[in-house]
Amino acid sequence: MKKILSFICLFVFCTNIFAQKSAFLNQEYDFSTLKEEKGQVNGEIQFINKTKTAFVVSAKSTVKNLRVLYSRDILNKKDTGRINITFNPQGIAGDFKYIVDVIINEKGKEYPYQVTVKGFVEPRPRSLAEIYKMKEGNLRYETNSKMFALTPNSLITDTFRFCNEWDQKMTFSVKELPSSIKVLYVTPELMPQGEGILVFEYNAKVKNDWGAVWDRLTLYTNDPDRGKKNFYISGNIYDDFNSWTPQQKANAPKLSVSEEEYRFSPVTEGEDVVHTFVITNTGKSTLYLRKLRQSCSCTIVQPDKNELKPGESTNIKATFRTFNKSGHQMRTIDVISNDPERPKITLKIVGQINPKQN
Repeated sequence: MKKILSFICLFVFCTNIFAQKSAFLNQEYDFSTLKEEKGQVNGEIQFINKTKTAFVVSAKSTVKNLRVLYSRDILNKKDTGRINITFNPQGIAGDFKYIVDVIINEKGKEYPYQVTVKGFVEPRPRSLAEIYKMKEGNLRYETNSKMFALTPNSLITDTFRFCNEWDQKMTFSVKELPSSIKVLYVTPELMPQGEGILVFEYNAKVKNDWGAVWDRLTLYTNDPDRGKKNFYISGNIYDDFNSWTPQQKANAPKLSVSEEEYRFSPVTEGEDVVHTFVITNTGKSTLYLRKLRQSCSCTIVQPDKNELKPGESTNIKATFRTFNKSGHQMRTIDVISNDPERPKITLKIVGQINPKQN
């Protein structure tokens, strides 16, 4: 019985191979090198019916830039057919390789094929407006903001790129800077359509902060339309967990909290909402509460202590002052710690504030 089953499987396998070998003259079409700006191109893949019966052909592509049509859906013995390919290189850059799924139905049996369509697209030259999509006055930017994942000792060097869209020469200078930012180079002047750079260094050690950080760098120009150009540098500073040894990770601290959201009963405007969150270190080494950052100055937080040995707990008393507030409210407190699994947790105070009755 096993021999019979093996023979049947081998016969089906060989029949499928025979059908594939006999149908297509070439199962790959290479467009070679295309230029994006020249638009769509056409090609064709030929096939022939070398079997003893007629078969039905169908083809499809799921790629939006690639359209396929087959010349004849029914092919008799020794008939030839072709699959017409239309490829639009717009928005494609570099090498591409797509699959066209072809089904040949012979006597009710379907034989699947995968025809490869490939090539290389040379992208069209982009205009300055396409490269520098943001605009402030007569200056265009690739971007005017950078965001980084930081550790306390990170020293980042990066570049802002821009171009002068003005019809006159534009000059650039840097004056006051945040202590954490150093400008290494700025293009001093640009003629119309000229491209320039601002190279900066960001020093997290000088910033000396935890969690979300934000700084603004101002570039002074002679542009009559918004002479000051603002660039923004932001990020999140956490412990350098990637440098931890396997032993440190195995013995890491772990922050647990009594609840992450406190919902208070409705209060009248002016009443303080007070709640105490309990933080516990359920890990194996000292937990450091690096920073508590509240979403609003109307919320005051007071931790009992910032260092917790394994098994220790501390209270974080939060007071939400509701003066001049009404309706549904939510205030948050970010707790930054040296827990590698959750370096930041967000505590929430949520509830309804009713207006005072006159």
